[in-house]
Amino acid sequence: MTSSDNNVTTDATTDAESQIKAEKSVANLQKRIEKAIKEGNLKKARSLQKLMRRSSSAKMLGANQEITPDSQN
Repeated sequence: MTSSDNNVTTDATTDAESQIKAEKSVANLQKRIEKAIKEGNLKKARSLQKLMRRSSSAKMLGANQEITPDSQN
């Protein structure tokens, strides 16, 4: 194995770790939004939704989703 092969493995591992971290971050935000709505705190829910829209984690997960004919509606 050459050093370039090792870098490919490291990059793939880093990408997988980034994906997992992003999923956890987005899931946590979704839970916080749900909790704020259940408590009737709509101002906080709106604020968290804005945070979700602007977060790099959500953008990364959105960019990785596969577009299918069913999801385009």
